[in-house]
Amino acid sequence: PILKRKEIVVECERLLNDFKPELIWLDYLFIGQYIAVFKKKGIPVIYGTHNAQSKLTQQEAQSRGSLLQRMKYRSMAKLHVMHERAFFKKADYLVCVSEQDRAFYCRFLQEERLLIIPNFIYIQDYSKIPQYESKKPFICFVGSIDNFQNAQGILFFLREIWQELKDRAGQLPLFVVGRGSKSNAEILTFSKNMRDVFLFDDVESVVPFIKGSVASIVPLLHGSGTRLKIIESMACRTPVVSTSLGAEGITVSDGKEILIADTPDQFVTQIL
Repeated sequence: PILKRKEIVVECERLLNDFKPELIWLDYLFIGQYIAVFKKKGIPVIYGTHNAQSKLTQQEAQSRGSLLQRMKYRSMAKLHVMHERAFFKKADYLVCVSEQDRAFYCRFLQEERLLIIPNFIYIQDYSKIPQYESKKPFICFVGSIDNFQNAQGILFFLREIWQELKDRAGQLPLFVVGRGSKSNAEILTFSKNMRDVFLFDDVESVVPFIKGSVASIVPLLHGSGTRLKIIESMACRTPVVSTSLGAEGITVSDGKEILIADTPDQFVTQIL
């Protein structure tokens, strides 16, 4: 909730009566209004962010189709800006995951209070997971379609890239793997009307699909933070084809650790 809720404050104070931690870590969205609850007890507070949320919401506002939707998300972006400006400075440190997000926060926070902890994985865990076995080589897109940037990214691929890729590559199935893939009406229509588009909703793990694919695609047009799907693909030794924005925040070089494609023609060429 955007506004401070009394019952949450009361519960936090009750917990602090039983136990005084050395540090409090608050994480994600509208939770900065509770920093004062801990600070008045003399407890240092770290605020963790997955991405620069106001920037991400503004991107979403610009991409929405209807005027009412654009107005809704512009209003939400303003609320995120107000929250960031009002509460982030009250934390002892703000943690972000990329240099790009750190530069964004530097516009209104002291540089010495900004820390970067990159997204990471335990690479040894990936060797134990078997790959998805398919009769044909396939490419895959992984990510929750409930997430706006994932939905827009795969729709961009299906609208602008998929037919050209099929014309040039022949039978190369596309697996769309992630929660909500069968709930998005437009993606569902593509899978019914176009050969070789397969949807996998609510799977136990996306890793077998990444491991079994010949390429992991990241055709994102919006974003902040860093994409775990790229880091996981690298852990699986699966080549990645991504937009520049999709790869933002990860130290990679085009043609060395990753293949970058920012136009439909580039995407087709890099996948081939």
